Amino acid sequence: MSAPMNAPIDYLLHLADNALILGQRNAEWCGHGPILEEDIALSNNSLDLVGQARMLYQHAAALHGGDATEDTLAYFRDVPDFKNYTLCELPHMPLMSATAQGDRDFAMTMTRNFLYSSLMVLVWDQLQNSKDAQLAAIAAKSLKEVRYHLRIRATGWCAWVMAPTSRTPKRKRRSTNCCPTPKSFGATARTKPPHWPTARASTWPLCKTTGTRS
Repeated sequence: MSAPMNAPIDYLLHLADNALILGQRNAEWCGHGPILEEDIALSNNSLDLVGQARMLYQHAAALHGGDATEDTLAYFRDVPDFKNYTLCELPHMPLMSATAQGDRDFAMTMTRNFLYSSLMVLVWDQLQNSKDAQLAAIAAKSLKEVRYHLRIRATGWCAWVMAPTSRTPKRKRRSTNCCPTPKSFGATARTKPPHWPTARASTWPLCKTTGTRS
């Protein structure tokens, strides 16, 4: 019998860090959302993302061995050791958009979540076929959640930008100006995850990470 194959620990941490950091950012809206329904929806979104991060950290800790636990990986690494996309960690402020107002701009939050969910639907869908059985199981569960996130965010995005009743010049400008470009992140790297089919490599986004993945 062949030995089981495991994903690189750095790649597991990359996925986990993305989910944890964005989950924490979304949680900053708790009690501050523009409407009650979105306030609660973002809190639930945060719980889903933190749940995904926990599963990934647990898997990475098991592979790492020693005293590594999900908590030590999540909270006791130094800042440069985190491998998340810069997109996930930016505050809800004018770093991405000169049109942001105050310390939380909901247009930026909606745009970020729409783009991240659009990416992760592709990533989790492919990782269901990973030779790492534990990662494949995490991907199958996470895919169900992120498909729901994408449907909600896509609906919200269309309501803000495309719906005739909502297409005021100010709202459209604020929403579309939040779309990031490679220039928003400085240096960028085009990288695909392990087990990612060659045919899909062109869909892997141009994003900067704060660490290096194997």
